[in-house]
Amino acid sequence: ESNRISQEGYMAISSQEHRTQLNNRKEALKKLEAILRVSWVRPKVRNMRKGLSKRTKENRKEMKRKNSLKKEGRRKVDF
Repeated sequence: ESNRISQEGYMAISSQEHRTQLNNRKEALKKLEAILRVSWVRPKVRNMRKGLSKRTKENRKEMKRKNSLKKEGRRKVDF
C-alpha cells in the first residue's frame, strides 16, 4: 500500500462507488479499516506453563532413588 502515500506523507484513499458523498466516505473508511487490519501484526498468544504432573514427579523420584542406589554400590566397603 506504499503507492497510496504522497510525498508529504499523507495517505490517500478514495471511493466513487456510490452516488452520495456520505456513502463514499463510509466506503473509504471501510477501505482504511481493511488496510489497517491486514497490516497490523497481532501479538503471539502465549500459553502459561503448567507445573509437573503427579506421575512425572513420581518418576523423577524413582529415578533419583535408583541412581542413589547405583552410586551407593560404588562406595568403598568398610570392614
